[in-house]
Amino acid sequence: HYLHLIINGAQTTDAATYNDTNFALVVRADRNFGFFHRLLAGNHRQLGKAVHVAGIFTAHMIGRLEALYFATELCRQRLGVKQSNVINSRPTGYQPIPGNVSTLAKRTQHTDTGYNHSFARFRHNYQCEEVPGNLYHKISSPARNELVCYNSYMADTTNIADKESTRVALVSLGCKLNQAETELLAGQLASAGCQLVAASSKADIYIVNTCTVTHIADRKSRNRLRQAHHLNPDALVVATGCYAQRASQELKQVDGVGLALGNDTKMQLVSLLRDSGHIKSDGRRGYSGRNRAFIKVQDGCNSSCAYCIVPLVRGREKSLPDEDIIAQVKARTARGCREVVLTGTEIGAYRHNGLGLEELLRRILNETDTLRLRLSSLQPEAITRRFIELWHNPKMCRHFHLSLQSGSDSVLNRMKRRYSADDYQRAVSLIRQVAPEAAITTDVIVGFPGETEAEFEESLDFCRRMEFARIHVFPFSPRPGTEAARMPAQIGAIVKKQRSNRMLSLAEASACNFIKRFLGRRMPVLWEQKTKGIWSGLTDNYIRVYAKSDDELANKLLPVKLVRLYKDGVWGEA
Repeated sequence: HYLHLIINGAQTTDAATYNDTNFALVVRADRNFGFFHRLLAGNHRQLGKAVHVAGIFTAHMIGRLEALYFATELCRQRLGVKQSNVINSRPTGYQPIPGNVSTLAKRTQHTDTGYNHSFARFRHNYQCEEVPGNLYHKISSPARNELVCYNSYMADTTNIADKESTRVALVSLGCKLNQAETELLAGQLASAGCQLVAASSKADIYIVNTCTVTHIADRKSRNRLRQAHHLNPDALVVATGCYAQRASQELKQVDGVGLALGNDTKMQLVSLLRDSGHIKSDGRRGYSGRNRAFIKVQDGCNSSCAYCIVPLVRGREKSLPDEDIIAQVKARTARGCREVVLTGTEIGAYRHNGLGLEELLRRILNETDTLRLRLSSLQPEAITRRFIELWHNPKMCRHFHLSLQSGSDSVLNRMKRRYSADDYQRAVSLIRQVAPEAAITTDVIVGFPGETEAEFEESLDFCRRMEFARIHVFPFSPRPGTEAARMPAQIGAIVKKQRSNRMLSLAEASACNFIKRFLGRRMPVLWEQKTKGIWSGLTDNYIRVYAKSDDELANKLLPVKLVRLYKDGVWGEA
């Protein structure tokens, strides 16, 4: 048998090349579907034999070399292939990642060790892209029976030829609470027998968990809904989340949107889809998730900040039972998650049966095996000496996101925030007494109605003195139904842009100064994914680390030396 590996989408039409081919295995077969149709169906007049497909894999997240390890060994062991060849038919302008094709071609005969390593990588990482749905229709029936693909969400091999299973794509926009709820939906859909696919794939159902915190978030939500409809005009496109809660009728007018459900009915979505006949199941599936688990502990907000639409779309504060949260942490840890992120609209307000956030954290630390525990966002009033002492436990990630919004007391008063700049500074000082190397990140709004130049300078100076690890800068965006949207003295777009640019410059310098403190140090990094040959991950104090390695690092907590600034973080070396 003679095996051809076609890397990154064949561009050639020289079908004579395949005269003696028994099997073709396509790595990243997501371009030129017309050519693949002729190749895979085996109906080109120059083809001597029909071509059968041993497997289709992608090399976007997993690396081409590992794909070749797996592909060649699968074919060699399953089909008895004795000779292999690599065809590098890449699109014009493609820049190869380290490890050129000539090198790869020499390594297409491997031992079982290589096969087992790559098989474990596929099974463990689940981050390879899926074969696009429209490719399925271009493969002949005999070839479909041989087709194998690895799904980015699934823990087991999935036969793409099974059309009884509904393909669902999920998109999450906005905060970590939305991410946590999207993960819950993913688990429910997998349990219902759905096949979860990448958002860029052709799906039967697209679910977009929208955000409405700013007008830009609104626009992004509408764009993602339109993109989903464009990917498959026949699919059901579902809008849920905060934008759908605020303006469901508005979203129903977006081209392609068939259903809009707010936050109050979001968790009933899977039942609704099943009852309406949109979900076809071929049995319960496993859901692997990611190496960082977002777990919702609380929802809603009882505050009435003048600018904020969250209480209108999330409702009053409500907390999940602590037993349910502990069970979720244990389940996600058992599935391999190394880090748990507790999320909510106002997690400092967590309270269930007399148990507060501090007691909940102690239970998680004492009763679960999670290696890292991170909090999504806190208010300054949540920071007390007793609470901060929890960070003496090395499992607690030294990262505090304390939302500031403004460093000017007069602006904070108009915003109806519950603290002063001095209160905020005391919270920061307390954190740094207990955890001096903690990353303190924040949100800042510029151009709030009535903000004078002096107030902006006051806020800018306060942020400079706080030495934040990261500042998220938001030009004020009036939200319908909020008090601030009706306030006089609205700031013009040009002034907001100027102030935003100045605050962003400070944010960049502040982040750089924080990172520089750790250069030359060895720090544990939870490695997440590999892109174009480079791994990336996070330290517990929220420094993004990049490194090059041929080893499988996904979901491993390993130390690395931070050597120099790189992109939005640092470059690391073993």
